[in-house]
Amino acid sequence: MQEKVDKKFKLGLISDTTKIGVIDDDRKVLPICFLCNLVPQEGMRSGFFLKGVFICTQCEQEIISSNVEEPEKYNIAIAKLREILFKKGPGKLLPEPNQ
Repeated sequence: MQEKVDKKFKLGLISDTTKIGVIDDDRKVLPICFLCNLVPQEGMRSGFFLKGVFICTQCEQEIISSNVEEPEKYNIAIAKLREILFKKGPGKLLPEPNQ
């Protein structure tokens, strides 16, 4: 089933930020967390959408609990949130800045 999702992504039928998990017979569609790329165990009940991007409850808790005293974790959380908040349009994320 994942091959079908990958094929649709390559053909441009679905964007990277709206990836879906297809289970069994293509009738069950589950969200994939933008931050951890996993399907939550409870599906849609285990997270929320922010600007069209799904974030699971576990990643939400990690973002909420991250602090400046853990710079690596904090910087990753901020970078991911910026990527979501400042995307150009539906399913289109800004390119990585040149360093």
